[in-house]
Amino acid sequence: MMTYLFRGSLVVVGVLHLLPATLAFLPQNIPTAYGIDLLDANHALLLRHRAVLFGIVAGLLLFAAIPRTYETLAVVIGLLSMGSFIGLSFWVEGDLHPALQQVRRVDGLGMVVLLLGWLGQYKF
Repeated sequence: MMTYLFRGSLVVVGVLHLLPATLAFLPQNIPTAYGIDLLDANHALLLRHRAVLFGIVAGLLLFAAIPRTYETLAVVIGLLSMGSFIGLSFWVEGDLHPALQQVRRVDGLGMVVLLLGWLGQYKF
Protein backbone atom coordinates (compact mmCIF):
# COMPACT_ATOMS: atom_id res chain seq x y z
CA MET A 1 0.00 0.00 0.00
CA MET A 2 2.74 2.47 0.92
CA THR A 3 4.47 1.79 -2.39
CA TYR A 4 1.34 2.97 -4.21
CA LEU A 5 1.22 6.13 -2.09
CA PHE A 6 4.87 6.81 -2.90
CA ARG A 7 4.24 6.25 -6.61
CA GLY A 8 1.25 8.58 -6.32
CA SER A 9 3.39 11.26 -4.69
CA LEU A 10 5.86 11.02 -7.58
CA VAL A 11 2.99 11.50 -10.04
CA VAL A 12 1.50 14.44 -8.11
CA VAL A 13 4.83 16.26 -7.87
CA GLY A 14 5.60 15.36 -11.49
CA VAL A 15 2.38 17.02 -12.58
CA LEU A 16 3.18 20.06 -10.41
CA HIS A 17 6.40 20.39 -12.40
CA LEU A 18 4.68 19.69 -15.71
CA LEU A 19 2.28 22.63 -15.37
CA PRO A 20 4.95 25.38 -15.50
CA ALA A 21 6.76 23.40 -18.21
CA THR A 22 3.94 24.32 -20.59
CA LEU A 23 5.17 27.93 -20.46
CA ALA A 24 8.02 26.91 -22.77
CA PHE A 25 5.41 26.70 -25.52
CA LEU A 26 3.05 29.38 -24.19
CA PRO A 27 5.32 32.32 -23.35
CA GLN A 28 2.39 34.73 -23.55
CA ASN A 29 1.15 33.13 -20.29
CA ILE A 30 4.35 33.83 -18.33
CA PRO A 31 3.23 37.26 -17.03
CA THR A 32 -0.02 35.79 -15.70
CA ALA A 33 1.61 32.70 -14.20
CA TYR A 34 4.35 34.55 -12.35
CA GLY A 35 2.92 38.04 -12.00
CA ILE A 36 5.84 39.64 -13.83
CA ASP A 37 6.31 41.54 -17.05
CA LEU A 38 8.57 40.11 -19.70
CA LEU A 39 11.24 42.76 -20.15
CA ASP A 40 12.42 41.65 -23.57
CA ALA A 41 13.06 38.59 -25.75
CA ASN A 42 16.14 37.66 -23.68
CA HIS A 43 14.11 37.58 -20.48
CA ALA A 44 11.46 35.47 -22.21
CA LEU A 45 14.17 33.07 -23.42
CA LEU A 46 15.51 32.58 -19.90
CA LEU A 47 12.04 31.90 -18.49
CA ARG A 48 11.18 29.55 -21.34
CA HIS A 49 14.43 27.66 -20.74
CA ARG A 50 13.46 27.45 -17.04
CA ALA A 51 10.17 25.92 -18.19
CA VAL A 52 12.03 23.29 -20.23
CA LEU A 53 14.05 22.37 -17.14
CA PHE A 54 10.77 21.93 -15.27
CA GLY A 55 9.72 19.56 -18.02
CA ILE A 56 12.89 17.52 -17.55
CA VAL A 57 12.28 17.28 -13.79
CA ALA A 58 8.63 16.36 -14.45
CA GLY A 59 9.70 13.64 -16.86
CA LEU A 60 12.10 12.14 -14.33
CA LEU A 61 9.49 12.17 -11.55
CA LEU A 62 6.81 10.63 -13.77
CA PHE A 63 9.19 8.03 -15.18
CA ALA A 64 10.37 7.05 -11.68
CA ALA A 65 6.74 6.40 -10.70
CA ILE A 66 6.53 3.46 -13.11
CA PRO A 67 9.57 1.21 -12.64
CA ARG A 68 11.45 0.95 -9.38
CA THR A 69 14.47 2.68 -10.86
CA TYR A 70 15.71 6.21 -10.38
CA GLU A 71 13.19 6.84 -7.61
CA THR A 72 15.79 8.18 -5.15
CA LEU A 73 17.30 10.38 -7.85
CA ALA A 74 13.83 11.65 -8.75
CA VAL A 75 13.03 12.47 -5.12
CA VAL A 76 16.32 14.31 -4.61
CA ILE A 77 15.96 16.29 -7.86
CA GLY A 78 12.32 17.10 -7.06
CA LEU A 79 13.19 18.28 -3.56
CA LEU A 80 16.10 20.36 -4.88
CA SER A 81 13.90 21.92 -7.53
CA MET A 82 11.21 23.00 -5.09
CA GLY A 83 13.50 23.70 -2.16
CA SER A 84 15.81 25.93 -4.18
CA PHE A 85 12.90 28.15 -5.23
CA ILE A 86 11.65 28.38 -1.67
CA GLY A 87 15.11 29.22 -0.36
CA LEU A 88 15.85 31.77 -3.07
CA SER A 89 12.43 33.39 -2.62
CA PHE A 90 13.41 34.49 0.88
CA TRP A 91 16.43 36.37 -0.53
CA VAL A 92 14.32 38.56 -2.80
CA GLU A 93 14.71 42.22 -1.95
CA GLY A 94 11.36 43.85 -1.36
CA ASP A 95 7.98 42.20 -1.46
CA LEU A 96 7.48 38.92 -3.28
CA HIS A 97 4.66 39.14 -5.82
CA PRO A 98 1.50 37.28 -4.70
CA ALA A 99 1.75 34.93 -7.72
CA LEU A 100 5.27 33.96 -6.63
CA GLN A 101 4.10 33.57 -3.03
CA GLN A 102 1.56 31.07 -4.39
CA VAL A 103 4.36 29.23 -6.24
CA ARG A 104 6.28 29.08 -2.96
CA ARG A 105 3.27 27.61 -1.14
CA VAL A 106 2.66 25.02 -3.86
CA ASP A 107 6.34 24.05 -3.83
CA GLY A 108 6.22 23.68 -0.04
CA LEU A 109 3.17 21.45 -0.33
CA GLY A 110 4.88 19.47 -3.09
CA MET A 111 7.90 18.92 -0.88
CA VAL A 112 5.69 17.63 1.94
CA VAL A 113 3.83 15.27 -0.40
CA LEU A 114 7.06 13.94 -1.88
CA LEU A 115 8.80 13.50 1.49
CA LEU A 116 5.81 11.81 3.11
CA GLY A 117 5.40 9.48 0.15
CA TRP A 118 9.09 8.63 0.09
CA LEU A 119 9.46 8.14 3.83
CA GLY A 120 6.13 6.33 4.06
CA GLN A 121 7.43 3.37 2.12
CA TYR A 122 9.96 2.60 4.87
CA LYS A 123 8.97 0.81 8.04
CA PHE A 124 10.42 2.54 11.06
